[in-house]
Amino acid sequence: MGEPLKETLYLLLEDPEGRDRRARKIRTFLIALIVLNVAAVILETVREVSLQFGFWLRTFEWLSGDSFGRVSVRRNELIADLFYRLD
Repeated sequence: MGEPLKETLYLLLEDPEGRDRRARKIRTFLIALIVLNVAAVILETVREVSLQFGFWLRTFEWLSGDSFGRVSVRRNELIADLFYRLD
């Protein structure tokens, strides 16, 4: 991955100044993903809902968890790259 792309991704994921509209959209998306995950877990505890929508709730939990995990891993890689580049 090229250096300019890494720096752009870092700035989008970290947004140190809090001014980037794209970074706000990413943050909003991640927060919504977390809230929807919590809602899915809560709904899955209701027997009737779980019987009718259990497959879809678990699929959503798995896919969103995978997406969140990938973003977290990428963010940590970018921070590590930046840290080691500064040394």
